Formats: sequence, structure tokens, C-alpha cells
Amino acid sequence: MAQNMFCIACKAPLHFKDIKKELRYGFASILSIECPIVLCKYLNRVYTGKRYGGPNGLFDVNTKATLGMINIGGG
Repeated sequence: MAQNMFCIACKAPLHFKDIKKELRYGFASILSIECPIVLCKYLNRVYTGKRYGGPNGLFDVNTKATLGMINIGGG
């Protein structure tokens, strides 16, 4: 996640205080973070974890949590 904390448009570092929206998907999220540079203000999408299958794929953490529940007999 730290590797994605830079603006796509101007490469400025992003800050958690500039989060405008959070979409939650189980244990993972997609954060919409606005660039702090006044002339840029680009709204960046930052994923809190790895995704398999591209931008619309499954989050790795959710898959691992599901497999863990199945392995302990809780699923």
C-alpha cells in the first residue's frame, strides 16, 4: 500500500488526512485520496491490499480469511 501513496498525476506523496471516500470490501478497502497539491487535486484510488484478477478481482486478504475459516471448521 505504501508504494501506491503517491499521486498518479504529479507524483506528490499522499496523506491519510486527505481521504475523501472509502469503499469497504470485507477486510480490504479502496481509498479515494485527494492530492494535497493545490494545482493538482487529483483523486487517487489506493488499494489496501493485493487483488487477484485485475481491478475487479478478489482481494487476497478476503480469500485467505475464507480459506482459514474453512480449515478450522468454521466455514
